[in-house]
Amino acid sequence: LVLETASADCVFNYDEANVTDDLGSKVVMVRRGTKRVERVKEHSKVTTSQMICGKAAEDMLPPMVIYKAGNLYENWRIGGPPGALYDVTPRGWFDCRTFGRWRKKF
Repeated sequence: LVLETASADCVFNYDEANVTDDLGSKVVMVRRGTKRVERVKEHSKVTTSQMICGKAAEDMLPPMVIYKAGNLYENWRIGGPPGALYDVTPRGWFDCRTFGRWRKKF
């Protein structure tokens, strides 16, 4: 399939974003001229990952939110985006199971 001939409904772009709530560090040291700063840590107080996906047809699919926990509590779903999926993993990151669940939803 050549992208130029593909329908806009068949072209997707997705990405995972990880968010932590460790506000303890106020200084980050990087090399001069660094354009993008990322902080890699061994652990965090809370980790949440989101899978965001849009179609070339200009609509967004509902996201999937992954919490770092052993159980998913119903109140974690309150106020979330319509149609969003929620799950948990031990590290708060997507794994094969959660990615497969997200992919099958759409």
